[in-house]
Amino acid sequence: MTMQSIRDRYGVPAKRGARVICDGNPATITGASRTAEHLMVRFDDEPGRTYPIHPTWRVEYLAEAGPTEKNTEKENTVEHCDFCETNVESVSTGGGVGICADCRGEAEVTR
Repeated sequence: MTMQSIRDRYGVPAKRGARVICDGNPATITGASRTAEHLMVRFDDEPGRTYPIHPTWRVEYLAEAGPTEKNTEKENTVEHCDFCETNVESVSTGGGVGICADCRGEAEVTR
């Protein structure tokens, strides 16, 4: 599942890096689940873990924050990840596919 498909299906403003309140707890969206229609979030009080949450169940989207832009104007190879919708420096490339440094998913290599 991609962030775009979650936005389209549920009509929510979910974007990577956006701030949300999940069941009363502040968190940051880190991406989308690969297998289910869930957002992956990192709660402020547990910065070392991410959790899947349903995009509409007890979630308040905070208007102030948007996704954090990463510098993609470098000469290095850059990847675009369909899962977490971000551009990151290449970690591993080969045959036009790399590994996203953020979510570890397959990413299309672009230049």
